[in-house]
Amino acid sequence: MRIVLSQEEFEHQRGYRFTLEIRDAHGGAMVRSTQNWLPPAPELIQHCHHCRGLSHELHRMRSRLRLEKLDDSEAENPIPSDDEVLQQQQEEHARAIEQRNNDVNNWLNSESFRNVKQTILDRSMEQEDIVILIRTDSELQILPWAAWDLTERRPRLEFARLPLENQ
Repeated sequence: MRIVLSQEEFEHQRGYRFTLEIRDAHGGAMVRSTQNWLPPAPELIQHCHHCRGLSHELHRMRSRLRLEKLDDSEAENPIPSDDEVLQQQQEEHARAIEQRNNDVNNWLNSESFRNVKQTILDRSMEQEDIVILIRTDSELQILPWAAWDLTERRPRLEFARLPLENQ
């Protein structure tokens, strides 16, 4: 099954309007719905940028520690897990990711978008292969759509993202 969520417009007060299209395995349209709104999400987008920054910083720290180990000719020894700064950074990163995922899930389950989730559940089977193609502008591209709790009910669900310019 192929599902396409296409961002149609953005209104500062109302948010993002999406069209939902569900197609069967042969490409035939099963459902088309146009009045699906996600609220504006500037804080959520900022939080995603923050998490991305934390991920990059954590990667830099780990890489630096590996290089220091190589310089010390101790490459066969694992990076010490008790390094206090690295441990704090990993914990902060994990908390930020968990909070971000909760926020994304709550946003995707908002009242004005709940019909999308229910339609997908009604039209699909638990063990069915499902691809959801997300067509959005660049600011929504960074969101972790896979954090949506829909994936718990449809474990063979995959997300793909395309800019709005692509068909």
